[in-house]
Amino acid sequence: MALGGLNEDEVARLIAALAGRDCDAELCRAIHEHTEGNPLFVEEVYNYLSETGALHERDGRVTADLQGVLAVPKGVSELIGRRLSQLSDDCNSLLNIAAVTGREFGLDALERASDLTVDRLLDLVEEAGGAGIIREMAEATGLYEFTHSLTFDTIYEELTSTRRVRLHGQTLQYADNEGVKLAYEVLGATGPYVVALGISNCPAGRPRHRVIAEHWDRVAQDCRLILYDRRGVGSSAAPDRGYSLFTAVKDLEAVLDAVGTQRVILWGAVDGGPLAIQFAAGHPDRVAGLLLLGTTPKLINGDGFQFGVNPAVIQSYATTDSTDRDRATVAALSTRYNSGAGSQAAILEIMHRVPEHAWNKLIGGVYGVDVRPQLAEVRAPALIMHDPANDYIPVEAAQLLHEQLPDSELEITEDYAGLPLREAVYRRIAVFIDQVARRGVL
Repeated sequence: MALGGLNEDEVARLIAALAGRDCDAELCRAIHEHTEGNPLFVEEVYNYLSETGALHERDGRVTADLQGVLAVPKGVSELIGRRLSQLSDDCNSLLNIAAVTGREFGLDALERASDLTVDRLLDLVEEAGGAGIIREMAEATGLYEFTHSLTFDTIYEELTSTRRVRLHGQTLQYADNEGVKLAYEVLGATGPYVVALGISNCPAGRPRHRVIAEHWDRVAQDCRLILYDRRGVGSSAAPDRGYSLFTAVKDLEAVLDAVGTQRVILWGAVDGGPLAIQFAAGHPDRVAGLLLLGTTPKLINGDGFQFGVNPAVIQSYATTDSTDRDRATVAALSTRYNSGAGSQAAILEIMHRVPEHAWNKLIGGVYGVDVRPQLAEVRAPALIMHDPANDYIPVEAAQLLHEQLPDSELEITEDYAGLPLREAVYRRIAVFIDQVARRGVL
């Protein structure tokens, strides 16, 4: 008999029974989403938070600071580990590949990464499905998901960073723009396509740090999320004859064509914002919506514009001296917006993967743009979100975007500070994606 999990109200009642007092609604919601209502997991997560001192009382209710990612409690991981130990070695190896791909994965990705015959692959998938570790998704043939997020988390956490990166490289796909290969991946199995733009939003960052993986996997619950490499970043070819906004637009076109989608929502965060705006203005038939998060239309201050990044930081990025670049990276990341240690480490690692000879071309092409003239030409609806204390790109940049984009909403919220984003931000983004999809243009 297949049993579903407890709903959010029932989880709240269970936590209240464990704590001896009512539970804060945000905490209940977070535990419910993390455990998917499994009563055993709810109790283990509550005990974990209690033992680590994360719980406290506020206004007569038990609550906790959940800015960090909820971990997998030891009792849960041991239980899942015992179930996994009953599977064959080949099946566990396949589940490792699947975990690096994401909670949802397709047979095509497993086939590329495993080098198994289709018949053998199906046998192992059936073995994992029979044990209740994975299940086939109803939306499409050949798509599967881990039956529980904590099962996925346990397998992912047991992989070493080196192993994750190697397996991840086997699951990537490649777009081609006039001979330049651009690595990309698609997370999520249903919903509108959303493309994440920006140097740090590339596939290379996801398998290295759990914070980054959790962030994108949470986004992919409501869409099919496309992550791809800028030239010279991650697993893509480096720019050899300069890098411009025009080149970036053509690369994005190539990725959309390779994925096979005509219209998308663009997720333009920080340096991805100007590219999202430029692409939306020049390709209105391909952009259904814009998410502009912590960004600005002009990334470097100057000419009376003071809503971007300090030019000295960008100049340090553009040098070929790695020590100088490290200093600039630390300066750029020592802000409230980029406060998460996991995100800092991931961005640092991505930057170090850029070849020395490509730095001037890449950074100059990314940061040396100004798309203010294109703002009035954008016809897609936009959701603009910004942290009021962001000292990397000031909040006035978000206000300027809102004033000049014809169809935009603005939300200034502290919930956007750091990674992972607070759950309220993810829910607001999901609402926007759903609103765009309901317009019937995706």
